[in-house]
Parts: sequence; C-alpha cells; structure tokens
Amino acid sequence: MEKEGQKADEILLLERRKKEIIDGLLSYGIQVDNDGNCTVSDKRAFMRMLAENVNPKPDPKTSVFFASSFAEVDVKKIEPELELVESEESSRIFRHACSFWSVPVSCGFGRRMRFILWDRGNKKVMGIFGLCDPVINLNVRDDELLAWDKQQKMERLYNIMTAYVLGAVYPLQQVSWCKAGRPCMRIKRSERNVQKKVCWQKNCDTE
Repeated sequence: MEKEGQKADEILLLERRKKEIIDGLLSYGIQVDNDGNCTVSDKRAFMRMLAENVNPKPDPKTSVFFASSFAEVDVKKIEPELELVESEESSRIFRHACSFWSVPVSCGFGRRMRFILWDRGNKKVMGIFGLCDPVINLNVRDDELLAWDKQQKMERLYNIMTAYVLGAVYPLQQVSWCKAGRPCMRIKRSERNVQKKVCWQKNCDTE
C-alpha cells in the first residue's frame, strides 16, 4: 500500500509539473494540443513577449547616453566612433541598448566581443554590435557553398567571427545610412581588437 501511495503521489506531482509547463507556454501565446504539439498563432506577438522577459531591462542611469528624439541630434555633427565594451559602465550601456529590441537578443557563444557605436559629435549612442564564434556545423555553408572538409573548416572558422547582435538605436535607426552601418567604415579599431582576441585565445590554447 505504501508503494502504491508513493506512485500516486509521483503521478500527481508529474501532472502538476505538466500543468505548470503548459500554463507557462500559454502565457507566451503558445497553444498545446492533446498530443503535446505546440503552435504559435501570432509569431510577432510571441517574439515581443519573449523579448520583454529575456532581454536586459532598461537602466535609467545610462539613459542620458541615448537620444529620446531627433531634437537631441544634429545630423550634421554626427561623428561615429567605435568603443570596445570593457568597463562596467560600457557594459551597462550595451545592455540598456539591448532593452529596446523587440526580439530576443542572443548572448552569442565562444569568443565574444561587444562594441558600442558612439556619435561623439552629439555624445549619444548610435548603435551596438557583438561578435562571436561562428556556428561550427552548417551544411549549407560547409558542403553546398564552400565545400570545406573537416580540417579546412576548423582552421578557417578559427579566424572568423560573426555578428550575433547588430543594430542602430532610436531615433538614429531612422537614418538610413546609420542603419546600413556606413559609420562602421572606421572599423580598423575593431579589427585590431579581434586580432588581439584571436591571438589571446591561441596563447591560452598553447599553455
């Protein structure tokens, strides 16, 4: 009888956990049928809701670095400059910029570097981007497009970084040339930092 009671308790606990999971999915607008299949009727609303829950929250202490309207921006004075995120303050500014995204922001993986694109002329943030290691296994790239074998892939991907987040912030995302990334023509600094990151990783691997 004791074993039967334990089994009944386990079943009740399992059903309770199942209900909690389904309720959590429903709160995100995900429908679950009797077979456990999940569907999303409004994908945009789902992404917005997910972003609100997983993206960094706004940081009032860093809002001074972001323009609230074009009244704070003199387009003629725009002077783009890249900053590698290294300090706690720049990290908070980067996270605050991510809070504007209406889709979940990836954290990247492997080697990671974050940059803030400043408008030094107006002393405001124009945008952000982050670099990380590329996906290792990608058949479309490796087999169909580049025809790399395993050794070629490992050697060449080691010297590549890909953007895991990239975008301009309000209101400068409305300026077409800013959104297209033309201010990033001053990319030499980021290239040097990437080279340092790769060299540092190689040194760590040989120690």
